[in-house]
Amino acid sequence: MTLQRKNSRALVFRIALSGLLTALMLVMGYLENLLPSVGVPGIKLGLSNGVLIFALYMLDIPTALILMAVKVGLFSFLPIYVVKQRFGEDEKKLKN
Repeated sequence: MTLQRKNSRALVFRIALSGLLTALMLVMGYLENLLPSVGVPGIKLGLSNGVLIFALYMLDIPTALILMAVKVGLFSFLPIYVVKQRFGEDEKKLKN
């Protein structure tokens, strides 16, 4: 196997792992938003941050920062986040 082929394989592995970790962070963030907040309002478990720490371990710091920025950007377009931000949880409880 040539050196160029090994480098391209490593690049493909990093890109695929980044995509999978981003998808996992989005799913975990979405599920975390579905859970009711217990204790202090506004405090969450931060489940997707565990995936980010795994990304720091498997990849490097700049890649993990990019993954975090992509997660924040994509998460803002999820329907549950838009509804919670626009109407708030308290207004939903008052309407029911």
